[in-house]
Amino acid sequence: MIKHSYISKRFDETAILSTLGKLAFASDPELLEQDYAVLAALRRSSSEWDLSVADTAERLAIYDDSQIGGLVNNVKGILHEMEFQRLENEDGDSVVAALFPDTNHRTVDVQLLDESTGDAWEVQLKATDDMSAIGAWIDSNPDTEIFVTEELSQRMGLPSSGLGNEELTMRVEDFVDRMVEIGNEAEDTLWNCLPPLVAASAGIIVFELWRRYRSGRITFEEFKALSFKTLGLKAAKYGATFAALAVPGLNVIVGAYLLGSLIFAVNGLVDRSPSFRPFSFLAAR
Repeated sequence: MIKHSYISKRFDETAILSTLGKLAFASDPELLEQDYAVLAALRRSSSEWDLSVADTAERLAIYDDSQIGGLVNNVKGILHEMEFQRLENEDGDSVVAALFPDTNHRTVDVQLLDESTGDAWEVQLKATDDMSAIGAWIDSNPDTEIFVTEELSQRMGLPSSGLGNEELTMRVEDFVDRMVEIGNEAEDTLWNCLPPLVAASAGIIVFELWRRYRSGRITFEEFKALSFKTLGLKAAKYGATFAALAVPGLNVIVGAYLLGSLIFAVNGLVDRSPSFRPFSFLAAR
């Protein structure tokens, strides 16, 4: 049978490592089918967004309205380019489309190639309802073909990309709203686990103190004082450990220390394991 003292000493290492493992292997939140194209556009917008779905949701959850607005406009433009490429390459004609590696390529967004003739040319795409902005771009680039969304195509008589500005905006906004909701509702973070872990860890010590009080080895006043001291020390220990685990680089060292300490204990080398023992005050009781 595992001794109570062993459980008391090794509960913290086991609990923290188990929590880290649970968080590390947690599956990403599920997305709707239409979200994947928007997620791809977001990741294409910047290498900073090359994140898991969970990390993307967590990051978007802290954005304010102005940041969200700028992000939606940027991602909508990239989604417009990606969807135009998809539609062009799936329409069955001899013209194929390719995107430039960089999203901020000068002047134009898409390369077109007619495979039957070998002719190649570049075009610009605009996903906006600002007619003056479109007119200014045309004046500055009179020799470059431009495709606009369906709404402006009807109003200005320009070639349509086959996509609607309102539809693109709604798709991006719905995706962002879903990500923000996921980020706000996320419960499985390390700090969210702090209160129950502290309560469980301290509970083992408090239970032992209660047994000693019932057997007459300590007074009720001593029981209360030691219980409060235990809660304080446990909260401080877990808080310091979680803070260290949040620091890149240091988290690897702390994780290795916790794992090594637990392995030493399992091998019966408890006395050689440099474990943090804040409850030595109980030994004399």
